[in-house]
Amino acid sequence: MIKLVYRNLVEGMGFKLWKESSMGILASLIYNPAAGSSRLQALFPEILRVFQSCGWEINLCQTQQRGDVARLAGEAAQQGRQVVLVAGGDGSLNEAVNVLAHSSCALGVLPTGTGNVWARQIGMPIPNVLNPYRLVEAAHTLVDSQTRTIDLGRTGERYFLMWSGVGLDGEVSASLEPKPIYIRRLGLAGYAAQAVAVAAQYRGSRMRIEADQQLIRTRGILAVASNGPLYAAILKIAPQARLDDGYLDLTIFQGDNLYATIVHALNLLAGRVEHNPRVISVRARRIRVVTHKPCHVQVDGEPFMRTPVLIEIVPRALQVLIPHQTPANLFLEPDNR
Repeated sequence: MIKLVYRNLVEGMGFKLWKESSMGILASLIYNPAAGSSRLQALFPEILRVFQSCGWEINLCQTQQRGDVARLAGEAAQQGRQVVLVAGGDGSLNEAVNVLAHSSCALGVLPTGTGNVWARQIGMPIPNVLNPYRLVEAAHTLVDSQTRTIDLGRTGERYFLMWSGVGLDGEVSASLEPKPIYIRRLGLAGYAAQAVAVAAQYRGSRMRIEADQQLIRTRGILAVASNGPLYAAILKIAPQARLDDGYLDLTIFQGDNLYATIVHALNLLAGRVEHNPRVISVRARRIRVVTHKPCHVQVDGEPFMRTPVLIEIVPRALQVLIPHQTPANLFLEPDNR
């Protein structure tokens, strides 16, 4: 009989999960049997053994269709499960976020998606074609993680974990729905190719943006409200963003042509977002975006609605599993709360 273990210790950085405790962790692992490579799928028995050897009682849940992640995560929370683990990408995590918000159930990730931006943000091991075994490393990381309460953003009635964008990225995400087979095969390279194709035709939009008490009128290529610094896997779009500061970091890229888009992309790649005269950066709790013509809006990389849109911060709305290697600068210092 597996000895069940669970203990919460209050620390400056949150609540730590300790393997040597004696109470037990009840968790649900939600995964799509058709997602990821066959090599990743073959690792699931070993992943389960990692959790079970540390005393976790795992309820394994397979998805079959869109919306199953949200349904299964909601059922787990209702059953009193302490943790929901999602084996998937940022879109699957967003489904879970929207039912676990304001609950006592913590969210953890086993990254098997395309971008895995949230997993990269918090320093999780990311599997790849050459090293799929890193998914097992991710399981080991989760059993030694700590819980942390973070803010969420909300676009309309939908929560987001990382960001919500108006403009170019919304158009790209809408053009990829439903996702074609080449995206699933090429991953980030496929997304990049589609982004280039859309950007070549995109000319931006006239935007009227209210950020708390500040009014901004501009022609923008992209406006992104970020809960954390990372964007599109490797780009730091909002370097000063924190996951628990009670604010969204709004970044507006001004321009109306392909040349401006290319310049902004190169500056992002070079880490030169700040102090760029063609970029407006503000922090706000409430953001309203109105565009001259309706623009697509993405939420955690998934198309959601069109403008006009209201985007807000929801402080301390979600518990998440955070590994020890998560950068400390993602959070406010404890004495600043």
